[in-house]
Amino acid sequence: MLTEVTRVRAVVTDVDGTILRPDGTVSAATLAAARSLSAAGVPLILATARTPAGVRNVGPLLASVRVAVCCNGAIGLDPSSGQFLWQHRLEPGLLADLAAFLAAEIPAARLGVYDGQRWTVSEGYLEIREWRPAGACVVTSVRHACTVSASAVGICHPSLTAADLMAAVAARGLADGRAHLSYGSDDTLDLSPAGVDKGSGVRRALELPGISVDPRDAVGFGDSVNDLPLVGALGRFVAMGNSHPAVLAAADEVTGSVAADGVAGWLAGAGVAAANA
Repeated sequence: MLTEVTRVRAVVTDVDGTILRPDGTVSAATLAAARSLSAAGVPLILATARTPAGVRNVGPLLASVRVAVCCNGAIGLDPSSGQFLWQHRLEPGLLADLAAFLAAEIPAARLGVYDGQRWTVSEGYLEIREWRPAGACVVTSVRHACTVSASAVGICHPSLTAADLMAAVAARGLADGRAHLSYGSDDTLDLSPAGVDKGSGVRRALELPGISVDPRDAVGFGDSVNDLPLVGALGRFVAMGNSHPAVLAAADEVTGSVAADGVAGWLAGAGVAAANA
């Protein structure tokens, strides 16, 4: 783990369950903290499994965000211009192997792939997840979905959890050296390119011209398994009170839940951002 942050020069935060409440809104306190960071010249960086289109739906908060690390690190987005700062893709051979594995061993599993512009999902994927993606979406077969040049992949199942699916894929060694496995919600396993996760994406964002912040001078917030790469990648990692048990165990400290404005409260208490702005 990196040494404890002594001066916060950048703030990194997950979105869903961390600053975005279950109803899809950002509290007034969180908005005030974000504006205070912007006024003080402290970069606010989002680190999320959301696609760029999904990030654009976070509302007025986006005006205070310098960089959005999307798709668990695979895509970097400049919110002010809408331009991609980087994009990584999974190797095509992995998706073909994944399709064959699912057909043979977990035939009820459904797959979604994102290429940077739209989702291509197999029949039943949206219904199992009870989800509608931001932006364009095409419904097709698993085999056809696996022909897409993907930056992010999601796998879901009517009864298996994300942890179950992760164990199954890992046991077959399908992802070894080929993809990073994680999940932000219990119903969907996420795959990103090998060596790509929220930690790698955030560190790349911190190196960008105009930011240039040592990771040891950054603090991160998160609540889900896909936030674990931020632990050790930054000077300090703070878990939300509503976090997954593994995140609570790994964090440097714990703040309040998203419902209790845990991020805004921690920033105010640490003197990083004003409680009201």
